[in-house]
Formats: sequence, C-alpha cells, structure tokens
Amino acid sequence: MKFILGDAWKYEPKEGAVVCFEDLGKYVAFLEFWIKNSRRKSALSHYRAYLLCLFTGLRFHEAATLTWDCVNLQSGVVTITAEHSKTKRPHMVYLTPHTKELLLEARMRSPVVSPMVFPPVGGGKSPHIVLQSHLSREIESTILGYPFSTHAHRRTFCCYAQVGVGISFPVVQKMLNHSARGQSVNERSYFMLQRFKPGALRDEFEAVSNGLVELRNEWLAEHQSELCLPGQAEVVKLANWERERVELLPMAVGSM
Repeated sequence: MKFILGDAWKYEPKEGAVVCFEDLGKYVAFLEFWIKNSRRKSALSHYRAYLLCLFTGLRFHEAATLTWDCVNLQSGVVTITAEHSKTKRPHMVYLTPHTKELLLEARMRSPVVSPMVFPPVGGGKSPHIVLQSHLSREIESTILGYPFSTHAHRRTFCCYAQVGVGISFPVVQKMLNHSARGQSVNERSYFMLQRFKPGALRDEFEAVSNGLVELRNEWLAEHQSELCLPGQAEVVKLANWERERVELLPMAVGSM
C-alpha cells in the first residue's frame, strides 16, 4: 500500500508549539467531547489520532499511517515499522486502558471498512488521513487561544513525561524513538530493553496516560459547562455569563 504523507506540514510554521500544562486537561476533555458529539465525520479520525499522539508521543504521520495489523489490543502494544518511522527504526509504544478504549472505539465506530486505524472519510487520494491545517486553527480558536500544530502533541508528551511525571530525558527519548542531532544512539537499544525485560517502559507510558486522564477529570469537575463544538465558544461563554448573572441577581437585590 502506498502512503501519502502530504505537504501540509510546510504551512505550519509553529516551531516549539506545545499544549501548556494548565490547558492539558481542557484539551483532552474538548477532543473527547468533539469525538462524541461532532456531526462532522470527516474530522473524527483526526481527533482520535491527535489523542493517540498526545498519550503515546507518536508522530502524526506514524499515527496516520498506522494499520490494524500493527496493533495488538490483547497485549497492549502498537508497533511502528521501520518503513513508517521517521528514524527508519522499528518502534513500540504501550497502550493503557485509556488508549485501548480509544482504539476500540475507533474500530467499532469507523464509518468505513479499512485496514487503517484512522481512515479518511469523504474520499480523497490518500488511503489514510493527512494534515488538515483548518483543524489546527479550530483548536487554536476554540480551545487554546494560542498557536498550535499537530507536532505539539509529541512535544507536549515529552514535556509532560518529564515535568508532570518525573521521567528522565534519556528514558523519554527511548519512549519517543528519538535520536538527537550530534548524538550517537544505539539503534537497537529499545529492542534490547524489550529482550532484557519484556514490557520495559510500560509503566512509564501508563504514568503519562493516567496523569493526563487525571488532569482531564480535574478540569471537567470545574469547567464542564464550557465544553462546546468548534466555532461555538463565544455562544457558550455568553450563555455561561448569562447564567452566572441570573444566579447572582437575587444576592444583589437582597443586599440593597
């Protein structure tokens, strides 16, 4: 199967973009809300791929070209083949209960039958999803309010794993299958770890996933009424303001 990576990345000049720590819970909550409530079926595969990238550190094109024969839900392992890895090295990421549920829902609710985990909907030349800059703009305007790009998921995973969970940078590099410029990295080191201790780094992936879910739950406990679909943010803000005004009105009248 021929994969088309597309060239939309050329038009996302947002080097260093991340989802800020204070917005992580909100971001996860919004994407999950969009997946459940959006009638725009063409965007659902993208939203699910975004969440998988955030929870696992995968590059977008690695998630976009992922096929079901590379996903083992029973053992909770996703294998990125050398063919579809930027570093041309095979790579494994571990699934958690949350990411397993995400992929199971993707399979059960897919509007098309496809070998792709995140198939495109609505036609097109590519057998898989490709970057859509308008989705990034919607995330900027509706959720974050600052520059965003799809690669922000991978950067955010890297930052949160270190700062939010306390995982050392060398271990995060292994989780990301990353080679820093000017550094000599043993190409077999990750799979050496797997032979030495099967399931190595599973706990680290679970710690990141559990932390993100906790942040989402904390945000929802205080701000669930702010959830809205793309383009509806101002309407929801106005409705919340009106509700708060009505709730405060008796207090104001009583104090006169």
